Amino acid sequence: MKIKLMALIALCSVSTLSFANQTYFNKLDGDKNGGLNMAEYTAFTKGWMDKKDLSEEKRKKFNKNGFKKIDTDKDGLISFEEFKAHKNKKKKK
Repeated sequence: MKIKLMALIALCSVSTLSFANQTYFNKLDGDKNGGLNMAEYTAFTKGWMDKKDLSEEKRKKFNKNGFKKIDTDKDGLISFEEFKAHKNKKKKK
């Protein structure tokens, strides 16, 4: 019984985390097309870059390289699956 309860708690935690990630992603997706374009990605990174006080040149380079890295299927949009995979990769480091 304890094992079943622990498994259920773990499953609920994972489901809640996935839902939270999807909700966050949906907020970033300004045009609601299901993917982040470069402008939406740039808006997403702005707060972090402001804190780091990066130059405009470094911001452009970071956004271009970051977008290219996350958009693994190279369709010009970051899907939720690509976004989630990137976040999971960063957590493992």
